Amino acid sequence: MTDRLSQKNFDEAAGLLAELLQSGEHPIKLLSMIGLQMRRLYTAALAKEQGLGRDFIMESCKINYGFLADKLISSARGFTVSQLARAVELCAEADYRMKSSSEDDEEILKELFMKIAAGEG
Repeated sequence: MTDRLSQKNFDEAAGLLAELLQSGEHPIKLLSMIGLQMRRLYTAALAKEQGLGRDFIMESCKINYGFLADKLISSARGFTVSQLARAVELCAEADYRMKSSSEDDEEILKELFMKIAAGEG
C-alpha cells in the first residue's frame, strides 16, 4: 500500500488500504506505516534538494539496500517538498486524533489518505 501511495497510484493504494482494514489491520498500525513512508520520502526529497547522495538517505532512513534508496528518490520526485512536509504533519495530526479523541480511527485514516492523495499542502 505504501509503495502505491509513494508512486501516486492512489486508486490502487486506496483498494489495498480498504483490504487491510477489512482484514482486521488496526488503523494505528496502518497510520504508522504511512507516516514512516512519508517521512522517508520527505527525507529523500530534502536530501536530493540539498545535493546529498544515496548514502545519506540510506543512513538517515535506516535503509540497508541502495535500490530501496533509489526507489525512494524516484518516488519523492512525484511530490513537492512542501507536499511531503504537509503529509508528515497530517500523519502526526492523525496520530494525535486517533490517540486523544473518540473519533473513528478508520475515518481519520481515510481522511488522511484523501488529503495526501489530493496533494494538500
